[in-house]
Order: sequence, then C-alpha cells, then structure tokens
Amino acid sequence: MYNNSLFNYVFNGFKFNRSLLIEPIPDLRSPFEGILYISIGVVSIILYIPFFFAIIDKKNYKFPAYKIMAQMAVFDILNLFILGVLSGINSIMGLSYWNAPFLSIFYCESGYFLWCSVNGNLIVLATQRCIQIISPSLADDLFAGSKTYIWLIIPLLITAAMITFNPMLIYTPVLNMCFLDPFLGYPNKSTTKYDSIFQFLENVVNSTFLISIYIIFFIILLIKKKETEVKVKKNGTTDSQNVILLIQTASICSITLASNVLYIVEGYIPLPQFTLTVTQSITLLVHSFPPVIYMMFNNTLKNTIRGYFKKNKSVAVSMVGKSISIRSAIPVQVI
Repeated sequence: MYNNSLFNYVFNGFKFNRSLLIEPIPDLRSPFEGILYISIGVVSIILYIPFFFAIIDKKNYKFPAYKIMAQMAVFDILNLFILGVLSGINSIMGLSYWNAPFLSIFYCESGYFLWCSVNGNLIVLATQRCIQIISPSLADDLFAGSKTYIWLIIPLLITAAMITFNPMLIYTPVLNMCFLDPFLGYPNKSTTKYDSIFQFLENVVNSTFLISIYIIFFIILLIKKKETEVKVKKNGTTDSQNVILLIQTASICSITLASNVLYIVEGYIPLPQFTLTVTQSITLLVHSFPPVIYMMFNNTLKNTIRGYFKKNKSVAVSMVGKSISIRSAIPVQVI
C-alpha cells in the first residue's frame, strides 16, 4: 500500500510535507479554465436530465442495457457537477492542497471513483450489446432481470478497492487537473516521484478491454454475416435497434478511449498547459457525450421524452375543456 493512499490519509492522518514548498506560496487562479469547466458541467447536466428520466421510465428500464445506462447516467451527472462545476470554482478561487486540503482531495478522489466506475460500466454495456447481437439467448441468460445488477456491482467493488489503496489524486489550480504530486507547479524542494501502478493499469486495461471487445465482436459478426442478414429480413426492427444501440455504445466508448490514451501519454511526456486543459475537457466530455449520442441515435428515449410533453399537453387541454364546460353551465343573470 502507498504511504500517500486515501486509507492512510483517513485512518493514519497522513499529510504531505509543507516544508518542501518554497515560501511564499503563489496565489494561482485560473478563471478561464474554471469558467470553461463550469460551462461544460452545467450545460451537460441540463441536457442529461430529461434523458435520465427517460432511461428510468418503466417501459425502458426493464431492459438490461437501460439498467446499465441508468447507473452510468447517475455517475455522469454527479461527476459533471464535481469535476465540472466544483472543480471550476476551485480553479477560479485558486484552492489547492496547501490552502484547502480536504476539498482538493475530495474533488479528485470522488471524481476519479466515478470516472473509473463509468469506465467499468462502459465495458459491461459494450459486452452486453455485443452479446445481444451475437446471441440474444445468451444475453438473456447473462443479463436478464436482476442479473444485470450483479454485473454492475463488479466494477464498483474493484474501483472502491483501487481508490482506497491508490495514491491520492489532488487538484491543483496551477494545471487545473488532478495529479498525484501536490507540489506540481509550485516552487518546491521535493525530489519524490509520485507514481501509481493502479492508475496506469486502470487506463491501459480499460482501453485494452474496450478495443478487444469490439475487435472480437466485429470478427464474429463478419463470420455470421449471412446468418445475420437472414435474421434482419425476418425481424428487421429488433436487429436494427440492436445495431443502433451498438453504435451508441461504440461512440461513447471511443471518446473514453481517447481520454484514457491522453492520460497515459501525459504521464510520460511533458505536455503544455493547453494540452492539459484539453485533456480535462475531454474527461468532462466523456460524461457529457451520452445525451448528445441519445439525441442523434436513440429514438426510444426521444419518443419517451416527447410522450411526457404530450401527456402534459393533453392534461392542459382537458383542464381547459372542463373550465369552459363549467363556465357554460353557470346560469347567467340577465338584468
């Protein structure tokens, strides 16, 4: 276990050595990056909320894919608020480990937990979508009913264990990102190199899993192409919906893959501030991309949302009709 792990911080009172900083500590604020992150977070949450209610609608939530998407939506919205809104405020105010240790750790540790959980959910969703197209009966055996929740618990347990013993991530307003090194960007005398095998494996393993799942799927799909074409002719609607859902999943996974690759690269190659801002923005886009994909491809969710407005409109028209009928029934006194 690492000395600077979350476990040691919570239970053993671990603190970084402030004497290694060269005083005075500069007051570093980043209003541009802060406003950018807040804007992405707020706009994305507003876009996401109607789709979240459509996902958990009882007509949709009974399907395994939507159960997975529901948990992803909860984590996405929470992280858009934490890494978008709260971290943006952090950058504007210039809060760091040295003047607000709890907040800088809370933002990054909770954000990283949600980020890793979403990555795990994406792997589960991609697996479920691929199996659903290749063998619907096998998909039912593995994911039907409450079995989906078992799959969703697995990435949560792995992530919780990793976060507990992984070196703490700390938000720095100097670079407007979460890093392992609290001295990064500040004048200091520290000679310690902060590293984490867990973080490296998380990025590499997730990326490898996502790529492997789709490569295996497309190979099997090509082998079964003739069989698939026959099925499409017999029941085109179901297969068409499966393919569209697969496209959605692949699109969401692709931007996650790009973010993972950037995090791996920046761990070994010094990058300019602009690139770091782009990386953090892409991290937020991983959480904000799903509602955009749903708007483009998911007719089921769009129709569910339209249905809510139609119901409200019908109720409003009904109330107006009742009001008119009541008024018409009131006797008019002629003077």
